[in-house]
Amino acid sequence: MKYLSLLKYITGVNKIYIVGGAVRDYLLNKEIKDIDLIVMSDFENIIDRFTNETDRKLIVLDKKRSIYRIVTDDNKFIDFTTPVGQDLYQDLGCRDFTINSMALDLRDVSYKNEKIFMDSKDIIDPFEGRSDLENKIIRMVSEDSIKEDPLRILRAFRFSNNLDFLIEEKTYEIIKENINITLKPANERIKEELYQLYSNYLKPARIKLLLESNILKVLFGVDLKKDRKIRKKLLKQLHFVKKNRYLENIKIESYLFNLILFFMFLILKNKVTLKQLEDRLINYTFNKQGIDLVIDHLHFIKNLLRDYKSYLNNDILLYEELFSKSIDIKVSKYLLLSLFHVKKDKKEKELVFKVLNKVAEMQKRTAEKLISGNDIKKVLNIAEGKLVGEILEDIEGKQALGVFKKREQLLDYIKKNY
Repeated sequence: MKYLSLLKYITGVNKIYIVGGAVRDYLLNKEIKDIDLIVMSDFENIIDRFTNETDRKLIVLDKKRSIYRIVTDDNKFIDFTTPVGQDLYQDLGCRDFTINSMALDLRDVSYKNEKIFMDSKDIIDPFEGRSDLENKIIRMVSEDSIKEDPLRILRAFRFSNNLDFLIEEKTYEIIKENINITLKPANERIKEELYQLYSNYLKPARIKLLLESNILKVLFGVDLKKDRKIRKKLLKQLHFVKKNRYLENIKIESYLFNLILFFMFLILKNKVTLKQLEDRLINYTFNKQGIDLVIDHLHFIKNLLRDYKSYLNNDILLYEELFSKSIDIKVSKYLLLSLFHVKKDKKEKELVFKVLNKVAEMQKRTAEKLISGNDIKKVLNIAEGKLVGEILEDIEGKQALGVFKKREQLLDYIKKNY
């Protein structure tokens, strides 16, 4: 954050405070990725001078509430806003949780050797956020906090999981009482909270409260409040995944893996359908490609577990009904391992993994494209059309099943059969 020195120079006698997450993360010895600033006076002039001096584009986040952003050249955010209320203390009193309601005068911040330094004695902490940080507690600043912004319900669960903090009892009771207003914020904001939650390991001790709160019924139509057995099994899966550090060994994004993991058992137990889940994720504006990956993996695992006996000795049926290049075998393996950790059926596990290995072998065989559409048109002397696609589909199947392994074999097959 090399821009802080420039900002301090520009500010002059005007007051600017660093607030919220940056102070919290500094006290937690975490990397400070983004900085929120409250500019107490001469707001427009300071913003104009800063953007001119840095030659960075000013992004308007909320013109009505005077919230603006600068993206630094190292891809970090500096957000500027004016105080809510008459002064800093009123502003801090309007924030969500005590751990996010601390501030520091910009003049008391230094930047050396590419690191930010804050003196803890200079931190303004009217709601004892530092004490709650030390005790690992999520506590609302005021009882009206959630009604002012219902998204704070999701934020409480997100901070609890990601920081591994306990939600304070009174705060949790207020959350449960107001759980039905969770959907009031814009879908994009809900998506962002879900994304940040599912991008981390889901910690059973923290997710337990989320499941018991019945927020899943509000967000996804899944009622687990009275189903303690399913809640317990889901938490065992989450523990198994975290214990084995699976998120470090996958290629797909963590939030996608966790969405598949989280809903896999619920899909298998018919607590929610694939269509219902897909519709909700679309509604929350998740990326379409990501949604397809989640649904494809859940569909694959559901069909695999339902019909694995039929696939064991029938490779053609397996190819026709289950094979897909989009399925990540390692991801599926980790998901199934977590499932069988709960199911504890060794015989079924052995047979399911035999089928999974067959799919992996088919993917391996088709990884190299031996024949292209242009090859087909040249061999048969035909133009582009439906037939080319049908032939490509046919020969991919032959390749997946191991009938043909070389380009020459496929060319001969095409000449003789088309």
